[in-house]
Amino acid sequence: MLPQIHGLVIENRIADGSYGCVYKARFDNEIRPVAVKILNIEWAHVDAVREEFEAETKRLVKLRHPHLIDGLLCGVTVGDNLPYVVKELASFT
Repeated sequence: MLPQIHGLVIENRIADGSYGCVYKARFDNEIRPVAVKILNIEWAHVDAVREEFEAETKRLVKLRHPHLIDGLLCGVTVGDNLPYVVKELASFT
């Protein structure tokens, strides 16, 4: 089952990492795809890891640079309460 985030439609999983998964999604009212990185449930219960992930996502959302992908939003998933960050989805075409 795909995670749930208010205001986003999560389409599919596109990558797995050691600390989390990345999903392709879009905002309810937009066509443009975004990437959503969600901390794995195994790591979400490790306080130091969760705190660092949440701090990193908050810094990313504030950071703006023409050569970096923008962080758009951060929060926690519905139900599982897992921290996430929404980013622009990179296109390598």
